[in-house]
Amino acid sequence: MSGNNDLNSTVDVQSLIEEGKNKQTVFCIQCPSKILCKGVGHYKEIEFSLPNAGPKKIGSEGGVDKEVLKDYWQVDNIYDFENIGYSNTVDGHKYLICADCEVGPLGWQNLETKASYLAVARVKYGD
Repeated sequence: MSGNNDLNSTVDVQSLIEEGKNKQTVFCIQCPSKILCKGVGHYKEIEFSLPNAGPKKIGSEGGVDKEVLKDYWQVDNIYDFENIGYSNTVDGHKYLICADCEVGPLGWQNLETKASYLAVARVKYGD
């Protein structure tokens, strides 16, 4: 993944969608782990502020640097993932990480609905 903070602008989201779902298999950005089989995630446009992936940096207000992402694959059942881990609860939600290499956050889970949202721009794609 590049160091670009505006990842939404670097991903051609429409080329990744087929019938409202992920057109290709989704893999971790750092290791070869398969995260989501093709056709399992439903495309959703929701704005959510995720901490920056990679090394932790302290922001100017003493918090963690974040970026607003809006393109996600929604997965309603955690068992539909092939390989995903969850953080402890932080501010009423959990963050998604790769279960093998622990890179992340790759997305977040809404604890009220139990739906998980995998950021389109924080994963890679293949067949």
